[in-house]
Amino acid sequence: MLKEQFPDWDYGEPASAEAIADAEESLGVRFPDELRALYLEADGARENAGNAAYLLPLSALVSTTRSEWAEWEGFRAEYDLKPFIFFGLSTSDHAWGINWMQPGQVIVFHPHMEGAYEVAGTHIIDVYRADFAEFKRRFPLP
Repeated sequence: MLKEQFPDWDYGEPASAEAIADAEESLGVRFPDELRALYLEADGARENAGNAAYLLPLSALVSTTRSEWAEWEGFRAEYDLKPFIFFGLSTSDHAWGINWMQPGQVIVFHPHMEGAYEVAGTHIIDVYRADFAEFKRRFPLP
């Protein structure tokens, strides 16, 4: 799915089902099917032009998610981040999260905005496409 859509990106080896289960256990969550499928394809993906980490390696997903949960816990009730697994970084260095309790909600998290986030889409691949298209629009190749 990822490699067909973005053949020029750099990909890690596929994650094992065991590695995914370990990450889920570490966070106490169950990955939505869409996120699980991406990790079974590649344990990490970076695009080359802007070097965004569209899909963090599982170890970075766990540490990033824990960090965001801890840093913003209780800061503003309306921006509870516990429902989100943080799986990637956009070309603008915003973190992306997917709601593990309500699949179909992908957010872009703006840490410089005091814990605010906005819904970016319903599918990870669509969010990737939009971000990469915006990057190419802002920084066209010669």
